Amino acid sequence: MQNIRFWRNSTCLRPPVLVIFFKYLLLIPATPAATFFMLLPPRRFDSRSDITSRTDDIIADPTLFLIVTLSAGLLLWLWTVKSLSKPIFKLDQNGLKYCGYGFFYSQISFASIKTIKPYRIFPFGTLIDMKSSIGSNVRFFAFVARVKKPELREFLKSTNIEIE
Repeated sequence: MQNIRFWRNSTCLRPPVLVIFFKYLLLIPATPAATFFMLLPPRRFDSRSDITSRTDDIIADPTLFLIVTLSAGLLLWLWTVKSLSKPIFKLDQNGLKYCGYGFFYSQISFASIKTIKPYRIFPFGTLIDMKSSIGSNVRFFAFVARVKKPELREFLKSTNIEIE
């Protein structure tokens, strides 16, 4: 059996580098905006004027806020680029390797897996549940992955693993 890979876009073909690079680039400027809107105080219908909000300090001097949130957005974007450049599954003669967050692979033998069931968690990725015939369970989160059941069935057709 040759070494084949199942990528995060539910194909056996690696996505183009430009797609990997630009797909989540909007995270960098969106992180400060989303953080600012989450920090806004809830709407109140009374007329108390002595209440100050957490955003007043940010508006007064936004440099530290922008540096921290833009850095967080950049790190989150780099993490998505790293994750998208690694496949979810690698299939070879030794077993099935899986990589959830895009950093390290774990390996499991074919005899240990009876069924695989993916659960889509939009927009963050897919939760993948691998069950054995004796009842043990391996569950991992495939970050920024869209796992489609028919494509996963086709990928694992040479094994005895069922897709629910």
